[in-house]
Amino acid sequence: MLRSAVQQHTKLRNDNELRHVPTRWLSLLPAIDRLVSTWPAVQSYFLSLGDEECPRVIWDALRGNEHGEEDECSELQVTLFFLQNVLKIFSGAVLSLESDNLTSVEVYALMNGLRTKLQQHKKDAFFGAKVDRVFASSVTFRVDRLREEFISYDTAEQYLEKWFNFSETGHLFNLQCFNLKERQDISYWQLTTVVSALQMDEDLDMDELYNENCALQDVLPKLATDTILLSFVLSIPVSNAYSERVFSIMKGAWTDVRNRCSINLVRSEIKVKMNLQMSCGEFHKFIMGKPRELAAAKSSAKYVSAGPPAQPNLRRDRVDEESASCSREARESARAGSYEEE
Repeated sequence: MLRSAVQQHTKLRNDNELRHVPTRWLSLLPAIDRLVSTWPAVQSYFLSLGDEECPRVIWDALRGNEHGEEDECSELQVTLFFLQNVLKIFSGAVLSLESDNLTSVEVYALMNGLRTKLQQHKKDAFFGAKVDRVFASSVTFRVDRLREEFISYDTAEQYLEKWFNFSETGHLFNLQCFNLKERQDISYWQLTTVVSALQMDEDLDMDELYNENCALQDVLPKLATDTILLSFVLSIPVSNAYSERVFSIMKGAWTDVRNRCSINLVRSEIKVKMNLQMSCGEFHKFIMGKPRELAAAKSSAKYVSAGPPAQPNLRRDRVDEESASCSREARESARAGSYEEE
């Protein structure tokens, strides 16, 4: 099997095997890194199947070129080298955007840095050191065609410019003056630009803001700026990654198979998964010293009953009672009529 071949060539342990997560785009880079690191074993396995047993698409891709030389890198391997290089740019940006400590005043610099890297890669035609080494030493490669395919950064750049405002009039650009990590002076005119961009003209006293900014110049390295304005700016969420992660975990915890779990149980599981910073080994060591928690985990108190007891339907009972009363009166009248006839 492929797994056995990879483990024999790379001594890969079972606990290091990767699993694709369809809801996480960030799982693509680790998968390609693993494929590149285990490439000799993967290629050897599929080539050992032969032309007849190996799928034709994989066979043609692994052979490398139209002449079938096996001593050179195939186009597929070079493409993996390129993806390994360019995905590091996107993965780094996504990880920063989804982190818990990124504020809105840092978003523009991060996104602009991402766009600048893509533009510089395209300008220098840089596809990664591994790709450059293969291009330099290859004789049979169709280098020009691969360069044209790899240099197409336009789609990514257009996508960024479509969904992110890179203009200097945007509010994210103007919020950069509040980035205290840059140790820069904050002028009153920068504050007025921020106030206008956030449409807070009616909420702030601009004269008082100017006075506070004047007093701030001497103590800027130690203190923050205007409390109301800065509190509003820093409260702007960078992305909805945190809240979406909560719903994703809840969907996995509350399935059709676990439909009897109580709300408190699901809530507790989400809190543990979102807030606990322990590894699996650390948590196991921690929980083994908590007999009360272990007993609660084994009990059935965390489940709800199949259904609540039926509540009386007062309206239906009243109607049934009236119907029964009418039926009794009808029977008594009929009985009295029969007596009179006799």
